[in-house]
Amino acid sequence: MDFDEVLEVALLAEDQSVADELEALSEDAFARKSVGFNGLDTIVVAFTHLSGPLIEGVTRIVLEQIQARKHVKLRFGDTVVEGISEAKALALLERLARDAEKQR
Repeated sequence: MDFDEVLEVALLAEDQSVADELEALSEDAFARKSVGFNGLDTIVVAFTHLSGPLIEGVTRIVLEQIQARKHVKLRFGDTVVEGISEAKALALLERLARDAEKQR
């Protein structure tokens, strides 16, 4: 897996506090606002350097969003997980965590 890729987590703009929580996980994280294809305002939090502890924090927050039935979208390279599929989101994040550990 190419760890030069950026992990992006997209949330609805109404979830600004969650975006702030994600951004606080890493000094290399940055957030930007955008408009999705459906016209909804979103916040995208991007992580440029991935590590096991960072992915654990992202996983916790993403799963909380899914369990609250909130919109969340993950993008890593060509892989996109959108909606409230806990299994798919968890599978991607677990794969990233395993690969981050191998990079150590």
